[in-house]
Amino acid sequence: MVKEIVKSYYLLLAIPVFVAIIALIDTARELLMTIIFSVLMVFLALATDTKPAITMSIDLSKTRVFAGDDVEALVKVRVRGGGFGLVSIAMPPASYGDSRRYREGFDVINGKAAQIIFKGFRDVDREFKFRIKALKRGGVYDFGRIRYTYHHLFGLRIIEDEVDEGIRLVVMPRYRVIRRGGVGRIKPSTVTPRVTPNRLGPHSTDFMDIREYVPGDPFKFINWKATARSIEGKLMVNNYEREGLRNVIFLVDLGPWMRLGYPHENPPSSSGGHPWSSPSLRSCLGMAIT
Repeated sequence: MVKEIVKSYYLLLAIPVFVAIIALIDTARELLMTIIFSVLMVFLALATDTKPAITMSIDLSKTRVFAGDDVEALVKVRVRGGGFGLVSIAMPPASYGDSRRYREGFDVINGKAAQIIFKGFRDVDREFKFRIKALKRGGVYDFGRIRYTYHHLFGLRIIEDEVDEGIRLVVMPRYRVIRRGGVGRIKPSTVTPRVTPNRLGPHSTDFMDIREYVPGDPFKFINWKATARSIEGKLMVNNYEREGLRNVIFLVDLGPWMRLGYPHENPPSSSGGHPWSSPSLRSCLGMAIT
């Protein structure tokens, strides 16, 4: 890096010297402005080639949030001393690069997480505000890193550094608080079959599906992992098969079009063809009794 800067110095000094020699040889007054401009540019580059003092800090409005909440971040930037160029700043979550965990865990909903400021002859004091939203994933995230890069206007100096405030953001899964009701019976919001619990029987260990919680469900059936993955924050419970009795309905078509085959294969009943005496109906009644 130092060798490149020295080469740039030599190049900037060589340009006006070379032009001055040509002007003296040709005695051309038109080249005097070129010499003066080159000398001024060299002087400006040498005068501004000092390392600026860059300090940054970040502050979050909240350090513990639920999934779906938003957080406001305040970043303060101070550039002191010499220097003449641009400062590019990457703030969280952009300061953590292409990390999939941060890319899927947060979204910038207001403002920008990357800024560019110009450092001239005066000191610079800037403040940036932006809001981020925590998405469905929970966990603990480092949120105090700020990366910046200083580019000198003439390319004489490039500074890359970062500041880490050690701030952590805790994202908790959103859940629903279950409160027991007072005196009285809780009326479920969904329609349930009008069958007594004795007829349905107790819950078995055969898992059926996962559904939304309704008042009256046992607390031990709550599936906390499925609740944490729910985007809308709904409380989910495991649904198991019942070991009780079941209502079975047999539908038998007794129309004449169901009598297939020859007469000796499907003979008429002794009661003159009464539908209650058909073999199919007797079979269904036998299965229902057993």
